[in-house]
Amino acid sequence: MITYKNITFIATTTNRDICFQSLIISIRKVFGYDPKILFTHQVDYLTDATQKFSYKYDTVSFATGYDSGLSYNRNFMVDKVETEFFVLCDDDFIFDPSVKLGLGVELMQNQGIDILGGVYKNFNFDNSNKLKSYNESSFAFDIEIKTGLFKKHKIDIGNATYYKDLRFLDCDCVNNFAIMRTKSFLRQPKLRWDEDMKISGEHIDFFTKYKVEGYARVCFSPDLSILHIRRSSPSYQEMRSRRDGIQLFESKLKEW
Repeated sequence: MITYKNITFIATTTNRDICFQSLIISIRKVFGYDPKILFTHQVDYLTDATQKFSYKYDTVSFATGYDSGLSYNRNFMVDKVETEFFVLCDDDFIFDPSVKLGLGVELMQNQGIDILGGVYKNFNFDNSNKLKSYNESSFAFDIEIKTGLFKKHKIDIGNATYYKDLRFLDCDCVNNFAIMRTKSFLRQPKLRWDEDMKISGEHIDFFTKYKVEGYARVCFSPDLSILHIRRSSPSYQEMRSRRDGIQLFESKLKEW
């Protein structure tokens, strides 16, 4: 029987209560109450409704301040993880019974993998909450850096190896749906996101930095997937469209 007691789910949200609640409910429906859940809310204080909901679903929630940023919140939660693995989530994910999370953990234990990323099944909604389109994406690729030149190289799934029902192959970058080995984040220097990058650039910067340093084994599995319910609003889109993090990443490339 699969147990999920060695897993913590982590996610941060910016006043998107419907996402926060839907993700947590899906985790509890699929995995029960074995795994831990850590959630940060980028607000100055938790409402009574958030505290009651968190208590009902055995979730540890923190208020980290308005616009404290993805990087700060991820680092904040990683420092509190006590399980062998954690699952990095966006707040608009939904888990369903088809996700092969237990097998993914088994693969990582068997193959010495630090980070295992999967596939987004994207349901794209407009501002009026109407479904516009569906697509799948992975953000899995190899990275080439030469004196400030940055290139992404598509990976060849045909080179994947099978572990039971999971195909996997090494790469340099995966998306935000990833199982991560907690111990890998505790060795020195610590694996961390750059807190100067609040919402743009932090992801590619994280993987590029550790590609350069050869510091973590990253793998991608096309058979590990998550439902990604992409909802938007003018205020959220304004926050997402900032470019300061990307500009900082581009300046770092000159140093690598």
